Amino acid sequence: MITGRVVRLGASIRAAVELTIFGDNGTLIRPFATIDTGFTDELTLPQDVISALGLRNIGLVEVELGGGEIRVFNTYEATIAWQGQYRAVRVYESNGLPLIGMGLLTGNDLHIRAIYGGDVRIAPVR
Repeated sequence: MITGRVVRLGASIRAAVELTIFGDNGTLIRPFATIDTGFTDELTLPQDVISALGLRNIGLVEVELGGGEIRVFNTYEATIAWQGQYRAVRVYESNGLPLIGMGLLTGNDLHIRAIYGGDVRIAPVR
């Protein structure tokens, strides 16, 4: 099970969990990532984290954002620790905070106690 907390970021609250991401260059980074159920793929990371991990670019992908805007994102592959196993995931380069999308959450139960300091749990569906 992966656990986290509902945290305050500016004027908003976000459900966040700590991820363990293994870089191609041997680096290990543990960023907090916000759960975003509107994001259909697996993970976004900012460019500075991607560079620090030495991730290999695997191409470009065209994405329609929530407001209908079409954008092109660089994509990478990373290995993360997920539910006690290593998992290869596709990473989109973004300008914002790390985000966990529905592609990574698929096959899991998600529990969020949506109050400041509330618990966040991601557990495999049994």
